[in-house]
Amino acid sequence: GDMRAYVTTLRRLWATDPPVLHPGHGPEIDAPRKTLERLLSHRAEREQRVLEAATSGPQSLEEILESAYEKDLSGVRDLARATVVAHLEKLAVEGRLEWDGQRATAVATDAEDD
Repeated sequence: GDMRAYVTTLRRLWATDPPVLHPGHGPEIDAPRKTLERLLSHRAEREQRVLEAATSGPQSLEEILESAYEKDLSGVRDLARATVVAHLEKLAVEGRLEWDGQRATAVATDAEDD
């Protein structure tokens, strides 16, 4: 999915401060602001882990996946992989790394070019 759109939507919902949320699946959310803050924080933490893994040297998707998740991914590996890809695509669009669909690499900075 589009991680940029997802995070933007979470931020917009947070800004409206609704009294309750009625998601498309699952129960209604009675404390939306707290829930949205938790979701935004979790996405930021996962993005940071993906970025750190991806920029520690040329990394394959599977290497980044293993580094970004410090838990057993049995039963959720496909979902976790899709989430990592969404983060990599977002980071690439933002110019924070290079991602060719298979490998991620750090973006060279001016200091590295000297």
